[in-house]
Amino acid sequence: MNILIYTSLITPGCLERRANKEYISYAGQRKILMLCKTLASLGHTVDVCSTSYAKTLDRPFTENLFEKVRVIHAPTFGLFGRTSFFKRTIGTAFNVYWLVRHSRKYQLVIFYNYHIEFSVPSLLAKKLLGLKIIMDYEDGLFCDKGYQSSLYRYLEKTVYRESEGFILVNRGLIDRIRQFGQENKPSVVINGFLDSELLQANWDRKGGTGRKIAFTGNFNRSGGFQELLEYVDNLPKDFSLNITGRADPQEEAILRNHIKERPNVFFYGYLDTDEFEAFLKDMDIFILLNNPDSEFNSTNFPSKLFDYLSRNRFVLSTYNPILKPYYSLSNFIILRNFPGDLGRLGALLKDRSQEPGQLLSLHLGIVGSLKQFLEKIL
Repeated sequence: MNILIYTSLITPGCLERRANKEYISYAGQRKILMLCKTLASLGHTVDVCSTSYAKTLDRPFTENLFEKVRVIHAPTFGLFGRTSFFKRTIGTAFNVYWLVRHSRKYQLVIFYNYHIEFSVPSLLAKKLLGLKIIMDYEDGLFCDKGYQSSLYRYLEKTVYRESEGFILVNRGLIDRIRQFGQENKPSVVINGFLDSELLQANWDRKGGTGRKIAFTGNFNRSGGFQELLEYVDNLPKDFSLNITGRADPQEEAILRNHIKERPNVFFYGYLDTDEFEAFLKDMDIFILLNNPDSEFNSTNFPSKLFDYLSRNRFVLSTYNPILKPYYSLSNFIILRNFPGDLGRLGALLKDRSQEPGQLLSLHLGIVGSLKQFLEKIL
């Protein structure tokens, strides 16, 4: 089956060609890539219509990513400032153009959330061409003040009604679908995808004696920043904590002040893709930050977990109900007494070994769930 996906996939080739800001997280990009790769492994051919918002003028171009997977990058017109309002309009126009020009090629459309440039072409695909459409639902846009206009409320209601089914990143989003009376449609909860090739490459990695701990990603007060400071203040001296990512100036200043007297804590700021890949390869243990009061817990998921597990690394986390399905993994270490457990981190790791076989089983289960879901739709 030929599948068209509407989303934003900023590849290294796109970054290099357009010199645009990588505004979508590394883990988020990896999840989109792994969705495409998983669909291809199930025998489907995948085209991704990707909209990127660069300040440069550039025509459309196509990249072949994997066997049976290619990405078509929409044109950019160098819009910024107030004129950047039109970037969604341009993205919508190109996505509709591509759909109409290749209307006989596709049997299914998957679209990311109900952003205008993704949802409007998908709705047209169903209404005008009779194609089946599936919403890949993440982020809980209804929680964001920027998406609470009457237009977005209309789009949200309409895509719930017209979609044949839903790929949900968080089980809590079922409640949102239920509010609109669409809970009886097929849905599958997929927190993320493992990269089986990356896992195989790291199958024999032994990290029980590793002492390099990393936090990657953006951090702020609503996303567990206080936890990060607890790691900085309480980490044993025989471990190093390596932090990379972006923060608001205020949070960054607080962090830098905390690490002044901590010679085993390092802040690298934002790293480009190549630097970040090298950074990941050098780390032994990764941290997931949690904020129990965040709306994120019922609308999203830390997809970076799957990148860490694909690398067969240990993952540290405090208690968070959305992570409960992964507590039984040998690679996952739950810190129930935080920050007290940091003092005995060496003991927690001493007799712990990675179990890539568990991770492969997890991967196969996710692939199987997606396959069963698609069979219900088709």
